[in-house]
Parts: sequence; structure tokens; C-alpha cells
Amino acid sequence: MKTKMLTLLFAAGLTVAAAVPQVSNVAMTQYGKCKITYTLSEAPGIVTFDILTNGVSIGAQNLTNAVGDVNRLVQPGTRAIQWNASKIWPGHKFRTPCVTAQVTVWPTNEPPDWLAVDLTKADYPVTYYASEAALPWGSIWENPTYKGDVMLMRRIPASHVLSFMGSPESEENHLADGRETRRMCTLTNDFYIGIYPMTFRQFSLLSDPTSTEARLSPVVGQSYNMLRYDAVGNYHNAALPVNFPTTSRTFVGGDSLIKSWRDRTGLTLDLPTSAQWEFACRCGTDTPLYNGPHTMVNLNLISDAYHANYEVGQRGSNGWHLFDMIGNVYEWCLDYFEVNIPADAVTDPLGPASHPQIARKIRGYHAMLVHRRAAFFTDSVYTTQQGDIGFRLCITLP
Repeated sequence: MKTKMLTLLFAAGLTVAAAVPQVSNVAMTQYGKCKITYTLSEAPGIVTFDILTNGVSIGAQNLTNAVGDVNRLVQPGTRAIQWNASKIWPGHKFRTPCVTAQVTVWPTNEPPDWLAVDLTKADYPVTYYASEAALPWGSIWENPTYKGDVMLMRRIPASHVLSFMGSPESEENHLADGRETRRMCTLTNDFYIGIYPMTFRQFSLLSDPTSTEARLSPVVGQSYNMLRYDAVGNYHNAALPVNFPTTSRTFVGGDSLIKSWRDRTGLTLDLPTSAQWEFACRCGTDTPLYNGPHTMVNLNLISDAYHANYEVGQRGSNGWHLFDMIGNVYEWCLDYFEVNIPADAVTDPLGPASHPQIARKIRGYHAMLVHRRAAFFTDSVYTTQQGDIGFRLCITLP
């Protein structure tokens, strides 16, 4: 009896590890117009590939015309990738065994750095890429594709990284009402975040892939409630908020914009928490701006001091290729507004459970010097449809 009881107690303490996807039987079965086959087993995974000559990559930029079971979530089974080598890598000869294919599978909780949604196609395909060079639409800088036709998101390496939130009292324009209290913060999970605030064209394409909307400035006039509760007709009903954080972390209303975008893409899209937004904005820095001290020279590199709601991507990005985090429109965050924040260290802070005016945090505006800092945030009532408040989307990884 004692042995049986000990066995039961031991078994009760065990946790079942999630299956890890495995790739095997990689083979290149034809050349020129190459066909690469592989077997995926154990669990679904995100598949990327490379071509090696004498063990050295030919470069991701030479693989961008690959199609098939690659750069996307793949189910277990025997799978194939087609890559037209003669078109994108002309003049090169294939001699086995010098040329080999390398297939990599990424678990769904450890995906590649880049996620893209093609908004011009009716099924809104989601693809993943291990590097900027692998993006089939070209490099990011000054590329209008990522401002309109494609929604590109960057994975932010936040998991269990100890970082600061807020600002020291010595920081120029530091607010003394406690909203910028300096504290240590740890986020449990990595997350994807849009490299731009959502633009008018992206917003329109998410409803109609044939839309001719051309504006590449941040979409504004969408209230927090329209985004997360009801975009149809009840968004002025102050009695019916999506009461994050007391509701489920991922809950949104059935008639909300974000719910419709989740349905179309299959992604758990949402607004970032204030902590996620600030971590992404700072990009590992500990300065008022993500490019250094709060000087006019640095401000001119990241923001426009004269007007908001201009075309995204006109100024430099931070080190994670995130544009307009400071210096364009305000951006909605999930959290309720708060002041008098204590200095205690926090993990995955969600903000207070309520606010008397149901006001939410907004961040990143351009108007005054006090606004143009990574630590700054202010508030707006959740039903506000304002011409200087936009948003960018986020996906928290499991």
C-alpha cells in the first residue's frame, strides 16, 4: 500500500511535456527547379529552409521565391518545398554532394523573428522568416509594401529579461505624479509587435483585400472599445467595456475589430500591454529615447515635432526595426490609466483592475517634449474616437 501511494504521489507531480516537432529525411530530389522533401513528425511546427554549398549558406536573399511547405505552420507528414534556383540564383551549377538542403523546424512557442500577413489575399496567409534578408518583399527600410499590403511583425526577445520601466527623477521632463515611477519589470513571454502602427491602407485591407485605400499614415478614430468590444453599434455604451485585466487576458467582444481580424488571420492579435509597449520601444536601452539621451538632435532622428499622423516610417527605427514608437500618433495600450505606481519590482504587470472614467493608457505621441520619451504615457476614455490616437497590434507567445 505504501509503495502504491508513493507511486501515485510521484505520478501526480509529473507534468506532461509538450511534443517537440522533429524534421527528418531531408532530400533534394531535382535541381534547377528544385524540389526539397522532408518528413515532419511529433507536432506541427514552423518550417524554414536553407541551401548550403560545401556547408555554407548561399544567403537567404537567394531563397525568397520558395513555395510549398515552407515559411509557415506545417502539419506532420511528408512535405515538399519548391525553389526555382535557376531563376533567382542564375549561373550556378549544382553538384551533389556539395549542394545540400537544410530544413529547420521551429516550435510554435519559439517561432522565427519575423511574422508577415499578406493583406492583399482573401485568405490572409501568415508566413514566418528567420531574417530580414529572407523576406520576399525586400528589405524594410523605405519599402511601402510593409506600410500597406503586408502587415509585418517583429518578435521581441522579452522572456525573463530584467528591465526598467519608468524614468529616474533626474530625467528631463520626468512626471512627478507617480506614473513614471522607476521599477524593475520582467515579462514572462516573448511577443510579436507590428513594426508600424496600423495604417489606413492596412486597416482597410483587413476588411477587403481588394481595397484601393492608399493612405500610409496611422489609422485613427478607432476607440479602444471599437477595437476590443464592439465596432458595430454599442461602442458608446459605457456600461459594457471589455474590462481588461479582470476578464480573460485574451477575451475580446464578438463584434470587435480585433475579433474579426483574429478570425481572418488565425492569430491571437491584441493591443500590447503598457509594459510590452515600453519594453519594445526601449529596445534594450535605458535612456529617455531608444536612440540615446533626450536631445533635439536625437529627437529629430525619430520624430516630427510639427504634426502627427504623417506617413509611417519617415524617420529612423529603433534597433528592432520598430518605427514611429515615439513621434507620430498616440497608441492604445491594454491597461487602465494609473498614477502613484509603487516602486516594487513586477512581473507581467497588467495595471489596475478599474478606473473611475474607464480611461486607458496611450503612449508614443509627438506633441511636446514631455511626450517624446519612452517612459511617458497619458490616458483617454475607452470610447474616445480621436484624430491623434492610433494603435499597433501585438501577439503574446505561449
